[in-house]
This record gives sequence, structure tokens and C-alpha cells, in this order.
Amino acid sequence: MELKIFRDALPAAGTNCTLKAELPLETEILISDYLPPVFKLVKCFVRPVVLQKRLQPGKLQLEGYLRCVVYYQGEDGAGLCQTEQKLPFTKLLDLPEFVFTAWAVQVEGQTEYLNCRTVNPRRIEVRGAYGLVVSVHTQVKTDVITALSDGGVEQKLVTLSGVRRAAVLEKLVTVEGEIRLVKAPPPPPPPPPPPFWTSAAMPLSETSSS
Repeated sequence: MELKIFRDALPAAGTNCTLKAELPLETEILISDYLPPVFKLVKCFVRPVVLQKRLQPGKLQLEGYLRCVVYYQGEDGAGLCQTEQKLPFTKLLDLPEFVFTAWAVQVEGQTEYLNCRTVNPRRIEVRGAYGLVVSVHTQVKTDVITALSDGGVEQKLVTLSGVRRAAVLEKLVTVEGEIRLVKAPPPPPPPPPPPFWTSAAMPLSETSSS
């Protein structure tokens, strides 16, 4: 009888690579009319939000936006205020060409530099750059002989264990809380000035009587 060969496709680890890229940031944020004007800038933050990832042979395309958040102190004792702006971006990264059947991309990074200044009480200028670190993980399906039958063949079956990626999930979590700012005590009064000493010289003249 003819020998029958049975094959199954099993996932195997493919090519993994890490890429770095830079996203420039240059924008002006206009303060809305319902927010108080800017008295003093406190802090500025920026982080990327990736909405779409496309992996093609030799190319990886990322689409999303940079979220720029500015905290400032408002005029006339308005306290701590917040304004933000979303800056869309599209980044195309070059990859080595490799074969894959499944893939996952993880995007991280950190702020390289960020400068924020007040142009006028209703306008803030932000300049900086954000460094992306992109990790690409792939899988490849490989045909493996899993059984034989007929043809007078004898086989010994061995169970193999492995790990297969079931899903890749990303979820954005927002944490909100209230922070009470304690009013700083007034500065101590300045020390009293040192005593002021002065000296004067008065000429003396001799008088004689006869």
C-alpha cells in the first residue's frame, strides 16, 4: 500500500527587530475663550497615541497623533488650568524583508526635549521632539509531519509542547485624581539693617591771652 503522510501547520517564532524614530513637535496652542488667560506656565507633557499599524514587506507604517498637554496658572487667581492639542502624524519605517504569517508591533518611547513658552496670554508655543522605540515580533507557520500510515511503516509518536500567540490587545487607561495644593507659608521678614555709624573731625585752634 502507498505510504500516507500527514502534515500540520505549526506556528514558529519569526523575525524580531527593534526600530527607532523621531517625531518632531512644533505647534502653537490657542487658549479658548472659556479658559482664563495664562499667567505662568507650570508643566508641559507629550505622548504618542498610535491608531493604526500596517506591516508590509520592508515597510512599517504608523498613524496616530501626539497629545500635547500644558498646565498653567491662570490670571486673577484662577488656579491650575489645563489645555491640550492633538497633532496627527504618519511615520513610515524601513524594515528588512522577511516572511511572516502573523505579527505584532509594540510602540514605546520618551520625550527627547520639550520647550514651552508664552507668546501672549492667549497663545502658547511648544517645540520639541519625541523618540519612538518600535518592536516588531513575527510568527511563521511551518509544515511539520505529524503522522504516517500504510506502507508497512512503523512510527513512534512524541508529544511536543509549544507556545502560540492567541491575541494582542492594547488598552488606554486614564487615571484621574484630586491633588490639594498647600499654600506655602509667607517668607520670613528681612533682617533689620545694620546700624549706621558716622564720624566727623572738627579742627581745633589755640588761643592765647596776654
